[in-house]
Amino acid sequence: MDQKRKLFLLDKINIEIEKRIRGVEAAREISKDYQTAALGSASIGGDRLHAENNEQIQKSQLSLLKNVREQIENGFVRFIVVEYQDGQRKEFYLLRSNVTIPEILIVTPDSPLGAVLQGKKQSDSFSYLVGDKKLNGKIISLEKSEEETL
Repeated sequence: MDQKRKLFLLDKINIEIEKRIRGVEAAREISKDYQTAALGSASIGGDRLHAENNEQIQKSQLSLLKNVREQIENGFVRFIVVEYQDGQRKEFYLLRSNVTIPEILIVTPDSPLGAVLQGKKQSDSFSYLVGDKKLNGKIISLEKSEEETL
């Protein structure tokens, strides 16, 4: 995979990491505020618990994003373009872990598409099921990282 594509993906991941860091900090502050307020009110205890749970979710998402960044830096990524039988093209990154990144389509080896693409190369055909629908396509482009071990 060319360096430009890899840097683009890392940039998007780093933006999401920064958002999660701010989310963890904000959730921690809210949790502290509720902890102080809870001393005077039993009903605020539930709000405090909700804030603490939100902080844990933010931390979990942050950890996953950092893990994905490490995967990309270590070459565990492919950029793939496929064309379906109906002419529709999809561009996506194949990664070991699934994360949500705005404007980026991520596919994992555990997904139906990711699983069917394992061991395939450029110009190979593929088919897989999504529910009752069979999807057929062809790999237009498959870019591996120089150091890939996916």
